Amino acid sequence: MIMKKKITIFTITFFSLTVYSQSYHSTRDTFHIPSNSICGFFEEPTGVYFYWLNPSFITDGIHFYKETKGEFSPYKNIKFSTEILDAFRNRSISLASFVFISFDTALSINGKEIVMLDLKKGKILQRTTYNTDSNYSLLLSDNPQNMWNPQRRSLAFRLYYIGDYVNKREQYYTGQLVAEVFPETGVVNKFPMKYPVMNIFKYSGIASNLFYPNITFHGDTYVVGFLIIPLTYEYNVTSNKLETKNVCEEGYIPLPEYKNPTLASNDYEDPNIASWIFSHTRIYNRLIYDAYTHRYYRFFSQQINDNDKTSVQGVSVFDNQWQMIGKNIIFDSPVSVYYPTSKGIYGYTSDVGFGIIINKLEIIEK
Repeated sequence: MIMKKKITIFTITFFSLTVYSQSYHSTRDTFHIPSNSICGFFEEPTGVYFYWLNPSFITDGIHFYKETKGEFSPYKNIKFSTEILDAFRNRSISLASFVFISFDTALSINGKEIVMLDLKKGKILQRTTYNTDSNYSLLLSDNPQNMWNPQRRSLAFRLYYIGDYVNKREQYYTGQLVAEVFPETGVVNKFPMKYPVMNIFKYSGIASNLFYPNITFHGDTYVVGFLIIPLTYEYNVTSNKLETKNVCEEGYIPLPEYKNPTLASNDYEDPNIASWIFSHTRIYNRLIYDAYTHRYYRFFSQQINDNDKTSVQGVSVFDNQWQMIGKNIIFDSPVSVYYPTSKGIYGYTSDVGFGIIINKLEIIEK
């Protein structure tokens, strides 16, 4: 395959924007690989790696790039064994959700099974069935952030209670909202966090995943936030201690107490409140804990002008006690990152028809 033999990399570096004691440095590297590829990052003691594979060229296997001096360069390719290829072709494993435990061991995840693969030996090590309870469903986060917790050897999932779906304007999901699954045993551990009760149908037209939790973790502590409210849960699994916080950073404007007397009781959405939110408050896109700097990064987008619809994207930085560091950092151009490493925070986006763009973000202290 020509794509894997000759890869051109373009690098564009944006200027650093100083905000009080902090600035940021962002880079974008465009890789000439199929834009519909399955991609991701992982880090182990030997380095930071980016990988991609393409189901259309599945016999080519996985292509690995290693970070060296701020750039990813081709490292090596691993071809799938006949055993793994046959399992993929008969749909008994999925490569769409792929999580690395180490360079040689990965998890293949679908809606019913977690399959552990030994890529070095080309073997399927074990299959673990989950989602056997008809009352709820465990779903991997839509955020591409790696949900593998190496300290607990578990995967974090969003917990959706099927039987508790309530078709009312004041409530959407009920019950616990996050769980972890241990792939080696199949044990499911549901956390005591609850979906917030809000007038969700006023806001459901804003984002389809409005009440999906933003999940991050460090060690035994899991943190969960939401898209348009400052409610933040912090739960320590070992001590079984749950804390509820209102993480309000600089410039946050709370949702208004709003009632529209003209809205019929069976109307699910209120365009007036949606317009207000886009113009005044923030959509929290993702929440990340960086174990290398011991900080939380809460990314947001906001429409700051009601007339010309000017929008901004930025990040608020907190220490591990949820004290805000400096001021909000506003990006000069969109930055899509979600995977913290010892070399910076990485992410990727598809450049349709052209390739894959790797984004890197570094927060610089002044």
